[in-house]
Amino acid sequence: MMKVTVLMTVYNGGRFLRQAVESVLAQSYSDFEFLIVDDASSDGSLEIIKAYQDPRIRIIQNSLNKGQTASLNIGLREARGEFIARIDADDIALPRWLEYQTRVARNGPENAVISSRVGVINENGFVKQLLDIPQTHEGMVLRSLTASPVNHGGSLIKREVILQYGGYDESFRILADYDLWIRLLHGGVRFSSGKDVLMAVRFHEGSISKAEKNRAVAEETKKVFRRNIAFLTHRELLDRDLMLLWELCYGVDTMLFQDMEEAVILLRTIYGGLSLENIGSVGIMRHWQERVKVFFAKKIFTCLSAGDRLGVLEACRRYEQHCGRSFMTALFRCLSFLGSFGKMTPRLFNFRRRLGAVLALRYVHL
Repeated sequence: MMKVTVLMTVYNGGRFLRQAVESVLAQSYSDFEFLIVDDASSDGSLEIIKAYQDPRIRIIQNSLNKGQTASLNIGLREARGEFIARIDADDIALPRWLEYQTRVARNGPENAVISSRVGVINENGFVKQLLDIPQTHEGMVLRSLTASPVNHGGSLIKREVILQYGGYDESFRILADYDLWIRLLHGGVRFSSGKDVLMAVRFHEGSISKAEKNRAVAEETKKVFRRNIAFLTHRELLDRDLMLLWELCYGVDTMLFQDMEEAVILLRTIYGGLSLENIGSVGIMRHWQERVKVFFAKKIFTCLSAGDRLGVLEACRRYEQHCGRSFMTALFRCLSFLGSFGKMTPRLFNFRRRLGAVLALRYVHL
């Protein structure tokens, strides 16, 4: 069997830690070590881990808090497995996670990174959405221009490859995985992904992925954008370009239409500068259009939720200008018309919001 190290870092994760640990111990694939790096927790997390008597668990204790990125590198150096399987201390692995991922690894030994779809859950464990990722290596390269190309949680990565590329960059506090992916892609490392949902990733107020959507996150994202776009297109972006691209990808709900239009045109220019061996220019621009659909769908839904009928109509017009007419924009126009009635009953208003959410989730794959 293939030797795997399941790598988890913990810092004051006691609230959800038992669920995460037990989901790993219950895996149908049993040949793994479970390496847990406790980053000087003060909430009893270490005691929770030590209570498990499973011999597969191995604990590393940091005497001082070093942060997740440094803790991941400590785990990488100490791991004994050929592959690293990633899970966070507030996530839940589905029972066949490792079985499915190791099967993919055996069937495609050229792939050093194997990701999967994941479900996003809230603090109560309710599924909010699915995080889809491309199914091909080339699709992941295209996605890397505007978002992390794969899901970190649930991924299986060849340990020697990560170490060969220097591990996680500790100058990144939050987006070290995104930075790692693009360095591997730039080095020609092959990626793959399956269609199965294998991990439940928890986003909540105490999660670094949710709580740190602030200036630091924006700066780290722009740093990755700048490096990745320069490598793939030989184009150096100005600071304003990077800010527009960041807002389009992660803050489109508050963008002015004029800035949004400028960002969409910028993104088209970036995609137009790509040259990928297995994807022609038509395929590349089709991907650009799909990303633009996502951004406009978010904008339309934001305006709809705020009862901004003129905003909905303007966003629909711009959507069709770039992507052509669609059934979605026709429905959103109808919903915005309903929203224009000042005496709309609360029940009708809630129906409009829920229908708008369903439509948005149908077209938006984060």
